[in-house]
Amino acid sequence: MLPAVIIAAGKGTRLYPYTKHIPKCLLELTVNTTIIDFILQRLHSAGIKEIYIITRDEFKKDIESRVGERAIVMALDSTEEFNNLYPVVWAIRNINLGKFLLLMSDHIFEKEMLRRILAVSSEKAFVLCLDRRPSWSKAVEGLKVKCTLDSVYDVGKTITPLHGIDTGLIMCNEKAHEYILRAFRNLGFKASVSDALKLAAEDGEVGFIDVTGLQWLDIDVVADLAKARKLYWSILRKELREETSSDPFIKYLIKPLSTRLSTYLHRRNLPINLLFLQVLSCIIALIVVYLVYLNMYFQILPLVPLVLLIDETMYEFVLLSTPARRVSIVALLLRILSDTLLMLAIGLLYTGPLHRLIVPLAVSGIVLMEYANLVNSYVKSVEYVPKEILPTARGLRH
Repeated sequence: MLPAVIIAAGKGTRLYPYTKHIPKCLLELTVNTTIIDFILQRLHSAGIKEIYIITRDEFKKDIESRVGERAIVMALDSTEEFNNLYPVVWAIRNINLGKFLLLMSDHIFEKEMLRRILAVSSEKAFVLCLDRRPSWSKAVEGLKVKCTLDSVYDVGKTITPLHGIDTGLIMCNEKAHEYILRAFRNLGFKASVSDALKLAAEDGEVGFIDVTGLQWLDIDVVADLAKARKLYWSILRKELREETSSDPFIKYLIKPLSTRLSTYLHRRNLPINLLFLQVLSCIIALIVVYLVYLNMYFQILPLVPLVLLIDETMYEFVLLSTPARRVSIVALLLRILSDTLLMLAIGLLYTGPLHRLIVPLAVSGIVLMEYANLVNSYVKSVEYVPKEILPTARGLRH
């Protein structure tokens, strides 16, 4: 699997006093979630397990204490001051790297950016994630890029941001090693990543993918940290809205409410009893069946969305939990019961030629999918109800 190298060796002096005693990557975006936690969660969700964090010797203990076994933390052996290329040079010399993904420890970004860069098949030495319409503040601070339709021909901090800026995720093929080492030989410890990119761009060896419109931020100053703490919730809500089936009712009516509710609960760190909520969902679903049996159709209109809202909120809350929560067998059975009751209500409403088969088929599909979700979560040691499987099961009731 593709390894990832995270540069976390900067002193972060522009974030003083916050970074006076801790590295920048350990600043919190919210309670119990640091910048490095956020980045590692993204990488793990994309299937990247071989992760190296390159840092200074004085930061190594603190970062190791935070990340545990989620990444390998390695300390640089230089006593000289250096720019951000030296950690990459050190990684190439000390780790058996071929193709690798390079990230900055002070950038937050959407999962979609990571998905796009991992899907790239370019043979160029470097591939950048390019934001073609950055904000003014990003354009001032960021690495500016000039490009043609398929390659970058100039990069630099001081050039005009004619075609956009780099967002901090860089795919490095094996050919990138040559440019990285050459830039370091030419400029020594003052060499930056942009110097290696500039050399490669002169040879037409820098490609790009367009990530315009996706949310990201480079955290350089105190004002950026405040922005990042707001952007964190915006990214989570957007990604939770995408964790859904194609059912328009769920997507456009339930999701806007559930994402705000789940992130609110997570943000306030409130003690949520998932079992109680699942019991409540079952009770409401039972009431729905009873009302359908009594032909009281108007009264069920607010109840079905309420069941779906509770279900979506629980699902999202599980995804947001750090560490990820596992759903108990009792909660799983209650979930299946709630779905079964809703299917029974639909069966009572439907009187077509196949009405005797509708409920058994739907319920059996739900049971099989929930079982597959449970097995998958324990085999992969990830949170219950992953995106790849869940929408199918949850969409069966609509």
